[in-house]
Amino acid sequence: MKNKTTLLALGLFLLAAFGCGTADNPVRDIKIEITTGTIRGNIQSIDGVSFQVRLLQDGQLVSQTEAKGIYIIKEIEAGDYTLSISAPGYEKIEQNITVLADQTVSLDRVTLVELGYPVSNITGQLSNARTGVRLEQSLILLTDENGEEYQTLTVGNGIFTFENLQVDQQYTLIIKIDGYEDKEIKVSSGSSDETVKLYVRLSPLDFEEDIEPPLPGTGLNILSEAPDFELPDGNNKIHTLTDFIEDGKKVVLVFYRGGL
Repeated sequence: MKNKTTLLALGLFLLAAFGCGTADNPVRDIKIEITTGTIRGNIQSIDGVSFQVRLLQDGQLVSQTEAKGIYIIKEIEAGDYTLSISAPGYEKIEQNITVLADQTVSLDRVTLVELGYPVSNITGQLSNARTGVRLEQSLILLTDENGEEYQTLTVGNGIFTFENLQVDQQYTLIIKIDGYEDKEIKVSSGSSDETVKLYVRLSPLDFEEDIEPPLPGTGLNILSEAPDFELPDGNNKIHTLTDFIEDGKKVVLVFYRGGL
């Protein structure tokens, strides 16, 4: 009897200590709040030049934005980071910063200096091969012949950029995104001051995704993005929408019975 009483007393003590299972100590939800801050800065504008502003933590790219002057990066978890600013043909600027919770880190205006040696650049656009939707904030890796790795994120409209690469070199583009097939592309950097352009389409793994088409006769809203499609021409050659819109071309598609 004494042992049973001791065990019962111990159980009540544990319930009280952890605040669960009793009327006087109801279960409470424990909320873990991640505190964030903001980074704001300014870059001396250069006509026709867009800057890539990257934020790294422990060598890993965590955020990226494109700017032509003022840039703002919001909702950054408090901590220590490295801010990198670069542009094709200009020296990269890096600085260590500390993001504080609920505060804005304001950085001094910077000016990029033009490089004194030839470089090449790679830019591209990443999209869903099935729907044509541009994939933003997706990590893309680039490795050179010596195994050195470069990182970038896709920004607005799925655009990605690797700046100031060695000219006439072989690289491997590596893309691994949840929900899509992995992809590796061999690409050669161009000659001096050349930009190599790529259009990369990833195949989704879930081909059973339910996408409701618009009702007959309703079409798409103005400025909405048309879905990709495949149609044969008179010679049974398959065409897709992206075959026509690459390189920023504007096209008019005319449909008639029997093909495109």
